[in-house]
Amino acid sequence: MDKTRKLRRYSGKDYSQVLSFPVEIMGRNGIVRRCSFESSVRLYQRRIASAPGRYGDADLVSAEIQHCRHRIKQLRASYLSRHGFSDLSAEARRLGDVAGELTAFLRRCFGTQAEQLKLQPLDDQAWGQSWYLEQPQTGVAYLLSLYRFEHYGACKGRESFFETLRVLRVSKGDQVRRCWPSVTAETAAFF
Repeated sequence: MDKTRKLRRYSGKDYSQVLSFPVEIMGRNGIVRRCSFESSVRLYQRRIASAPGRYGDADLVSAEIQHCRHRIKQLRASYLSRHGFSDLSAEARRLGDVAGELTAFLRRCFGTQAEQLKLQPLDDQAWGQSWYLEQPQTGVAYLLSLYRFEHYGACKGRESFFETLRVLRVSKGDQVRRCWPSVTAETAAFF
């Protein structure tokens, strides 16, 4: 397919539809795959990272990256729309683009009980955000931390995340229960 046709195909994409999960994504080979929210976001993040190697033309690379960013935004908004819950929805404005990932992370860790969680934001840090998270029915509380990765290389968020992981791996005692990490190309979260 020539450059003009490829660019025209990118410009004709519609990103307004609210998607259902698992989402169906057609590969270059024409095979349709059913992907979870997290795996579909990672797929488009990998496409962004590999675009310069797959396309020799700067215009096509730019169009592919823009398409993938729009699709990731659509996936995030769709997941939040379909699976968000009230406390997190109130926090969504503060979280911006990653509210979908945080919702998926909490649902993966707590299942349907995630909807009863009480989130209280703590002071923002240079590396990202933290919340005091409580399960009202059990009284169990957690510290939830979201680290932002500005790019694929070294950055403050990534360095802080791995430093905290090193500390938690050697922590012992009754108050240290578990650590659930969740990492994408742009964020990491755990408690």
